[in-house]
Amino acid sequence: KVPTATLALVEAECGGKLSAADFFSKFAFTASLPDWDRFETSLRDQLVPTDTDSAGWLLLRNEVTRWAILQREPPPDGKIQREHVVRLISKKRPRPIRQDFFVPEGYAPPNSAFDTVIRKRMADRATPMTVLWGTPGRGKSTYLSYLTNELQSKGDAVLRHHYFLTAEDSSANRASYTDIATSLYDQLFSRYPEFTAGVTDDTEKLGLGLGIAAENLARDGKRLYLIVDGLDHVYRDTHRTDQLNHLFNVLFPLPENLSLIVGTQRVVDDQLPAKLLLNTKDDDWIEIPRMDEVAVRRWLETQDRSRPIAVRWSDRRSKEIDKIGAALFR
Repeated sequence: KVPTATLALVEAECGGKLSAADFFSKFAFTASLPDWDRFETSLRDQLVPTDTDSAGWLLLRNEVTRWAILQREPPPDGKIQREHVVRLISKKRPRPIRQDFFVPEGYAPPNSAFDTVIRKRMADRATPMTVLWGTPGRGKSTYLSYLTNELQSKGDAVLRHHYFLTAEDSSANRASYTDIATSLYDQLFSRYPEFTAGVTDDTEKLGLGLGIAAENLARDGKRLYLIVDGLDHVYRDTHRTDQLNHLFNVLFPLPENLSLIVGTQRVVDDQLPAKLLLNTKDDDWIEIPRMDEVAVRRWLETQDRSRPIAVRWSDRRSKEIDKIGAALFR
């Protein structure tokens, strides 16, 4: 039983007898919990060494602290998913990043002359650097993914990284240099193992590794293509460019027999890698054009095949679709 004097002090602190009674009717006392150090040790022992190592545990602890402090962390909505934890504690950190940007069925370049120019530049050792730029929604990423698929289907060696895939993708830190380097190495070793003699998986020697692979490909009459897309997303999403700069500091000067194709919007210079700006000329920056009339007509045909377009005169279907295409093109 609480002494009368102590009870009076408690009731006074709570604002009166009724308030004290209300407080203690809802307050739950929990005792015998481990102290902070013992609790952390208990959690760590559940993960180390069965699921991760000491470095993985420290990485998890630091990230959990960030998640607790910052809004919308982990991205995009602040909801902690299983894959977020697995990515951090995996003994082989980080895991390769998804790069499968969606290309619609029936897609074709917006302009055949533009497509020819890009392909010629990529294949020419005199123009190893190409920056594809355009306004939002123009289709830069779709074209670069189409180009990747086209080159791979012809047996060319292509590595790629998208800084942005979809708003729902939260399985990896796409801005992290280490994650990007690991992903590029994974693509190289899994798809082109015959050209990896002498290549290590040291992320800090990515430029050297790509140079060795490009040299190996040259002996077979092939060229190495590296496509890096979505540079404008990095500063917009993170308000930093240090990881972006680190990647391009490692890549430049470009190794012999390697073509680098970059996709971005024309944002201010401070939001782009300094080495990219220093190593490109005005002629290296190519704007993706809007769809020409032929491309619009082809797109309409694809839409019509998947879901027939309602036209007024079905016996003149082709002419009606031509009219629709001409109207859209204008």
